[in-house]
Amino acid sequence: MNSGAVTEMLAPLRTPEAVSWWPLAPGWWLVIALVLLGLTFAAHQGWRYYQRGAVLRDAKALLHRLEEQLDDPRQCLAQTNALHRRVGLALAERRDCAGLTGREWSDFLNGLSRDDTASLDPDLLALAYAREVSRADAQRLLEQTAYWLQRLERPA
Repeated sequence: MNSGAVTEMLAPLRTPEAVSWWPLAPGWWLVIALVLLGLTFAAHQGWRYYQRGAVLRDAKALLHRLEEQLDDPRQCLAQTNALHRRVGLALAERRDCAGLTGREWSDFLNGLSRDDTASLDPDLLALAYAREVSRADAQRLLEQTAYWLQRLERPA
C-alpha cells in the first residue's frame, strides 16, 4: 500500500467545539451569590437611609407649617413639642426615650444632634405647660427646633 492511499482513508481532522460558558463553574456561582448578597445589603442600607431621611423631611415640613401658626403661641408650642416627641421616637429606640421628661428629655433631644452644643433650651420646651406664653417664646422655640433638625444625624 502506498502512503497516499492510507492518508486518503483517514477521516479529515475536526476542530474541537468551543468551550461552553454554560453550565457555570462553582466559583462563578459563588461570585454571583456574593454580588447578589452585596446588592441586597446595599439596597437595604439605602432604604433605611431614605426612610430616616423621610422622618426629617416630614418634620421640617411640619415645622414650616407651624411657623405659619404663630397666632396661637400655646397651640404652636404644644405642636412643636409633639414634633420633638415624634422625631425622638422615630430616631431612637422607644424604651430609650418614651418616658423622658424635663431636663432628661431636652438632654436626650440634644444628644441626637451631630455636635455637642445644646440647641434646644429645656426652659422653652417646658413652656407648653405654662400659663402665659408669648409669641416671642414660640418663635424662639421654632428657631431652635429648625436648627436642631438641621443638626440631626442621618441613618446609623
